Amino acid sequence: MKKVIIFLALFALIQAPTQLFAKGTSMIAVSLDGEPLSFSTPPFIQEGVTLVQFRPLFEKLGLHIVWDAETRTITGSKGDLSIVLQINNKTATINGVQFELEVAPQIVNDDTVVPIRFVAETAHRKVTWNSETEHIQIEGITHPTETAYDFRHVNWGMSKSEVLDAETSELFKKQAKNTLTYQNVDFMGYTTYLTYQFIEDNLVFATYAIPESVTFDIFYELKNKFIQQYGKPSSDYEEDFIKKYQKETYSSLFNKHGVINASVSWNNSKTTNKPIVLAISGENNKLQGISIGFFDR
Repeated sequence: MKKVIIFLALFALIQAPTQLFAKGTSMIAVSLDGEPLSFSTPPFIQEGVTLVQFRPLFEKLGLHIVWDAETRTITGSKGDLSIVLQINNKTATINGVQFELEVAPQIVNDDTVVPIRFVAETAHRKVTWNSETEHIQIEGITHPTETAYDFRHVNWGMSKSEVLDAETSELFKKQAKNTLTYQNVDFMGYTTYLTYQFIEDNLVFATYAIPESVTFDIFYELKNKFIQQYGKPSSDYEEDFIKKYQKETYSSLFNKHGVINASVSWNNSKTTNKPIVLAISGENNKLQGISIGFFDR
């Protein structure tokens, strides 16, 4: 039995020069569980996103920090959770799965700053913004029970045992840590593997994977169905490929180079602002699989 692979590669790498931001007289205050956080570089808002110095935030969240100076990459880990951020890169990696940030981590006044809400919510903390006092409150670990939109009959935040009770499909024989995988699960007429992934025993995302006999026709068929249901994609990297490679499509590039990692995502009111990602992967001139991921973010 082949190992189930979740293909969620994103390609948006945006390089931006380091900037110095002028601050007004008002200052953004940040507290975690009622205790004020202190930063050598004051928090600031860029494109509607609040950025803060990463080290005090990571340390207060209990994340073990590893800094790779060569790649300018930050890794924060705690238990089952791993967060990887890179300077001037809008792609963040959470437990091996890639997400696109609204604003990339960057260096300001010799300090590395990161999007506070993304990091805190990834660590399952509740974030509240008070616009009158310009105060960000980060509070206890959240255990969401919101229905997993358009995804079967489970709720985000369910434990492994709760998902086992709710899921009626055939359990896959081999199980990885912090996941539950089921086989022979129907999705839009295709037989798939279904994988639930947990962080601190809370369901945070789930993926259907079509691992064999996939084609670009299947990828585009699913893409068109999602467009009909959710509207225009929030990000479609094929458009960037077409511009960069002189109007070549994913399939023509794959035929030429023998490798592909591509994705399309939806994240809007029709998905209750939670990402849905359709991805295709292949190498050595062979397509390996298509996946459809649903995320609690």
